[in-house]
Parts: sequence; structure tokens; C-alpha cells
Amino acid sequence: MSLKRGAIRAMVLFLIVLLGCLNTAISQELQDAIDAGKTEYMRSCALCHGDKGKGNGIYASKLVIKPANIALLQKGNNGVFPTREIFQVIEGTDDIKLHGPKAMPVWGDRFDHESLLYVDDRFTRTFVRGRIFELLLYLEEIQVQ
Repeated sequence: MSLKRGAIRAMVLFLIVLLGCLNTAISQELQDAIDAGKTEYMRSCALCHGDKGKGNGIYASKLVIKPANIALLQKGNNGVFPTREIFQVIEGTDDIKLHGPKAMPVWGDRFDHESLLYVDDRFTRTFVRGRIFELLLYLEEIQVQ
């Protein structure tokens, strides 16, 4: 009986250690995705929206329609980051209502064209969505509470 209990305890301990390792691996994957989103943000968004998303990038003063303070997206949506809406704006499937027709570049189109360099045509949509989700993860990180 005690041998059986010892085996069960060893199995439970093994599972706890295994889950801890998986959690660490998942955490690292998430951080890698956020970092990739930050790189994309700095490359594609910061010139207009600014380094911290406050709408004060170096091109902001030259634009007819001023860039939004995207660090306040969550605050302006009752404390919930508007993932679906922002995904659609970035992808280009939804107009920015206050701006009228697309005043912001359609990044989904650019990602679509760039995907040809990296993936087979069958995986283009998945590639594009992945890049947009990485960007969304970073945008969620810079939200002002």
C-alpha cells in the first residue's frame, strides 16, 4: 500500500514539475509574441501614434486627421481592450467610424503582400492574422489604466 502511495506521490510531483515547465514555455511564447508586436508597432505605427501610442508620433503634426491616442482604447471601452474592433481596423475590414473612409493605412494588405516572402499561399490568412494578433498583444500591453 505504501509503495502505491509513493508511486502516486511521485506521479503527482512529476505532473506538477511538468506543468511548471509548460507554463514557463507558454509564458516565453507569449512574451516572444508581444516582443514581435512591439517591433511591428515601432516599424509601422509609432511614426504616427508615437512610441507610447499617445498620438504624438513625428508625422502626427503633418496629418490632416490626427492619430488616435491608442493607449486609451481599453479605458474608452469600459476597461476591456476592444480586440475585435482593433483587429478589423488594422486588417482593413472595418472603417474607423469617426474618420469616415479609411484614413489609416490598411496594414492587413501590407502583411498580405509580405506573406508571399515567407509562406505558401495556403497559409497567407493565418500568417496575416498572426502578425495582427502579435500587434494586438503589444497594444494591450501599452494601455493606460
